Amino acid sequence: MENLNLLELDRVWSTEPLPLSPELDIDALLKKTEDARAKVFETVDEMRDEAIEFLQSLIRINSVNPSPTFEREIADYVAEKMRQLSMDVHQIEPEKNRVSNLGLYHGFEGHKTLLINSHLDTVPEGTLADWVAPPFEARIVGDRIIGRGAKDCKLGMASSLMALEAIQRSGVGLRGNYMITTTAGEETGGGLGLPQLIDTGLVKADYAIYAEGEPKQLVVGARGFCQIEISVKGTTTHSSNKHLGSNAIVKMAPVIKAIDSMTFTNWKPHPVVPGKPIASVNMISGGFKENVVPDSCTIVVDIRFLPGMTIDGVMADVERVMDSLQRQDPFMGGLEYSVNVRSLGRPMITDANDPFVKVMQRAVLDVTGEEFPAFGMTASTDARWLVNDAKIPTILFSLAESRSHVPNEFVIIDQYIQNIKIYAETALLLLS
Repeated sequence: MENLNLLELDRVWSTEPLPLSPELDIDALLKKTEDARAKVFETVDEMRDEAIEFLQSLIRINSVNPSPTFEREIADYVAEKMRQLSMDVHQIEPEKNRVSNLGLYHGFEGHKTLLINSHLDTVPEGTLADWVAPPFEARIVGDRIIGRGAKDCKLGMASSLMALEAIQRSGVGLRGNYMITTTAGEETGGGLGLPQLIDTGLVKADYAIYAEGEPKQLVVGARGFCQIEISVKGTTTHSSNKHLGSNAIVKMAPVIKAIDSMTFTNWKPHPVVPGKPIASVNMISGGFKENVVPDSCTIVVDIRFLPGMTIDGVMADVERVMDSLQRQDPFMGGLEYSVNVRSLGRPMITDANDPFVKVMQRAVLDVTGEEFPAFGMTASTDARWLVNDAKIPTILFSLAESRSHVPNEFVIIDQYIQNIKIYAETALLLLS
C-alpha cells in the first residue's frame, strides 16, 4: 500500500470553506419537532442504565493501536449493534485487522443525511500504576466512568448509536438518513480509516459531526500539520583528531535554533482557527560511538499551519531558512543537508455561520442551557477528510471534559447522557 502518511500530497488543498448549507428556519424546526424531542429525551432518560452499560462495553474491548488484533474486535461488535438498529452495514479492511464500519439507517423519504463519525482505536494505556482503576475495566468511580478511550473516542461512538436507538424506541420517524462511521487508525494519522471509506464512494452526507472535540465549544476549524526530517552531513574521524573531521551534531545546532524559531511567509491570522504557523523541533538523532566524530545528524520537526496555507508554501519557507544557513556555514565549504516530508495533514474549515452550525448550537443550548461558540482549534484532526474530500460541512463536538491520552481518562456520566440528547436533537432538527 502507498505511504499512508503522504496520501494528502495529491489530494485537494482547499483554501476556502465549503459553500454554506441551505438556510434552515430553526424556530419552525423547533416547533415542528417539539413533541418528538420530548419523547426522545424521555426515552434517553429511561435508557440511562443501558447507555452506561453500552459505553462500558466499548471501553472493555481493547482497541489499542497498535495491538495484535487492532480494531477488529470492536469493529465487529459495533457492526452488530448497527445491524440491531436496522442499519445497512459496510465494512472495509485495507490491511489485516484494520477494520472500519459504515452504517446507514434509511429515513422514510431519504430527505437529507446526517453523518456521525468516531474512531475505533485508542492510544496505549501507559503506566498501569498511574491508574486508579484498570484501564479496560470501565469502572464507575463517583460520577464518572474511567477507562482508556472513554473520552477519545468511545463517548462519541456510544452517543451516536444510543441517539439512534432512542429515536427508534420513541416511535419517532426520520425523513432523512442517519449514517454512522467508525474508523481505524486515527491515532496514527488516520490514513487507514476515513480516506479509505471515502474512496469507496459510500460516504455521502449533507452534514457531519466528528464525535470528539474541545470542551464547551463547537470546533469548526483546525490547523494542518507537516512532520519533516532535516539531515545534516559531516565527516567522521577519531575524536582525538576532531579538527580533521566535521561534526554533524555541531553543524545541526544552528539549524535547530533557526528552524525552531522560524517565521513563515504568505499567511495571515485566521478568523476562526487561532494561533500562527509554528515549527517545533521534537526529535534528534546523531552519532554512533562515543569516540567518533559523527558524520550525520537528523532532527524531526513538527510544523502546524493555518487554513489557506499549502504544503508547497510551508516547504518553501523551510528551504529559505536552510539556504540562508548554508550560505553562512563556515564548515567544509558549506552545509550539506536534506529535507524530507514524513507525514502531513491538511487544515480544515467549516464556515462558522453555516446553518448546520446554528442548528447544533441550538441543540446544545436546549440540552445544557449553555451557549457554545463555534471556533477553531490549534491542533489537527482527521475530520479534514470529511471536509476536503467528501465535501461535507463538519463540526467536531462531544461534551467530554477530560484530557485524551492520559491516565484515568474519564467521562462524566451526566455529560454522556446529555451528549446523546444533543446528537438526537440535532438529527431530529435536520432530518424530520
